[in-house]
Amino acid sequence: LSHLLDPDIVYSSPFTRALETACIGIKDILPGNSELLILKEAREHKNFGGADSTGIAVGKEIVDRVKEEIKYLYEACSSSEAAAALKDF
Repeated sequence: LSHLLDPDIVYSSPFTRALETACIGIKDILPGNSELLILKEAREHKNFGGADSTGIAVGKEIVDRVKEEIKYLYEACSSSEAAAALKDF
């Protein structure tokens, strides 16, 4: 179990909700030497007729979008908590 809590790398879908989960939910096991790698192959695939897995950001826009979403999520928190969350990102 200890190797799961000390990864060298973590993979994520490029979708905002997946990156938010990775950045917020597992930030404590991503020390400075760990890497969060965004893989387009890890994204959900659109179901027939569904729009639930259509991304709206690409490339650097993905990182910018996640930063904005994290700011929005932490709006109700103190500015130091929001700053810490963005610094961790």
